[in-house]
Amino acid sequence: ELERIHGTRIDLSELHTVYFAYVEKCERFVRLHGKAQFSQGGLCHDVIDVVAKHGVVPAESYSGLLDGERVHDHTELEQVLAAVIAPIAESQRPSEHWKGAVRGVLDAYMGAVPETVEVDGKTETPLEYAHEDLRIPVDDYVQLMSFESQPFWKQCQLLVPDNWQLCGDYWNVPIETMLANLDHALREGFTVAVDMDVSEPGTFNREHVWKMPDELEQDGAITDAMRQHWFDDRETTDDHLMHIVGISKDEDGRLFYLTKNSHGSGGPFAGHLYMSRNYVAAKMLSFMVHKDGLDPATLARTGGS
Repeated sequence: ELERIHGTRIDLSELHTVYFAYVEKCERFVRLHGKAQFSQGGLCHDVIDVVAKHGVVPAESYSGLLDGERVHDHTELEQVLAAVIAPIAESQRPSEHWKGAVRGVLDAYMGAVPETVEVDGKTETPLEYAHEDLRIPVDDYVQLMSFESQPFWKQCQLLVPDNWQLCGDYWNVPIETMLANLDHALREGFTVAVDMDVSEPGTFNREHVWKMPDELEQDGAITDAMRQHWFDDRETTDDHLMHIVGISKDEDGRLFYLTKNSHGSGGPFAGHLYMSRNYVAAKMLSFMVHKDGLDPATLARTGGS
């Protein structure tokens, strides 16, 4: 997005966002008396919301790794945080001290986040860097989903555990509208963050090409009713966030989406994979894009919000 907006590549620290996502999760868990999702993982809007509130820093300023570490493993960190906040959530009169304890655990496992960063000779806070320097348009991103269980053309919650913020800003639209907007965004030069089910048999094949069984690869084979049925019986689950960056066609003219994954840079497409249009139609729970990437009819109907 920053490359699209500014025309240059800027490498940001992912773990700065992760750090503050943990802070926000802990605070929500306590405020809701422990009746909230607390685990690793989340959804696309978490990034935007954390950046809006806590800013960002360059990648070289914060790695989230301690000396000698090469791999991020938050299994023990999550367990320790859960143990810290559980009794606080059950307390009748929580003190203010527990917030410092949460930050202490995060600092112990990830390192303290920087209060300021040096960028082009300027000293800036993470908020100044995000909003004044990079001008990240945090208010301009929209999310679409498609489920018959909720009214179409209304803003709704995506009903999955990883929606720990209980975000209700998803525009719920028919699947064909969702796909049309996905195609429009990509053809207009935008990229799209997608929440996908990736547990289909044969999904992780050696060719890194994901598609549905042949009978479900026909035009129009995927319907709103089928999507809802698969979601309700948990054949479709909230598994993985990925980044669709382009469109391609195979030798038969069938549409595939070039998708950037987070499992390393290996494989025949250097860390990317191809998902067929019908695979995405069947298994995409939601996506997020800058509002200018929506097709004009959808933008008008949603008010760009």
